[in-house]
Amino acid sequence: MTNATNVSIVVTVGIAVAQITTFAAGEWQVVKVSGHDYLTVDNISQFYEVPAGVAPAGDKMQLETKKHSLEFVSGSREAMINGARSWLCFPLVEQDGKHLVSRTDVAKTIEPLVRPHRVAVGKVETVVLDPGHGGHDKGQVSKYGYEKDFALDVARKLRPLLQSKGLRVIMTREGDYFVPLEVRAQIANAARNSVFVSIHF
Repeated sequence: MTNATNVSIVVTVGIAVAQITTFAAGEWQVVKVSGHDYLTVDNISQFYEVPAGVAPAGDKMQLETKKHSLEFVSGSREAMINGARSWLCFPLVEQDGKHLVSRTDVAKTIEPLVRPHRVAVGKVETVVLDPGHGGHDKGQVSKYGYEKDFALDVARKLRPLLQSKGLRVIMTREGDYFVPLEVRAQIANAARNSVFVSIHF
């Protein structure tokens, strides 16, 4: 059984060099956690040629270069990327003394921010709207209601606006029911020439 726990760490990363060395497939240290592929922070730092040092500091992990600031919360999907709050596909975990980031998040979140020139830009034809939470997962709760309801309301109001601009719109959920993260990702990945917009409060 995998033992993934919250770890209090800070990773300080030096200034990245302009030229990145390409790794051979066998050089990635892929670690399986609950059936998902993760990469070690050391491996990621080596790939981007940014030496890392790890030290205790609350429950946050920070990776900083001259141009970019990435902050992750151990055991959480929450991240701050260049000052903007973002949600990863999978939480940051620790296993066997190694600090791990999902390979999906490296490819879909970190890579486009660190090397945006490598992202293929095409014509966007479809918008996948992802109202967060749903069903038993209420999200944040306030005196005004549940986050799951506000997210769905925003998606329902946004859909006709996008359609009026000629865009195809797919919603990961149409009502108050729970959709697992893996299914949301499958819906998004199946839509060609698309952008994925996850709605949270």
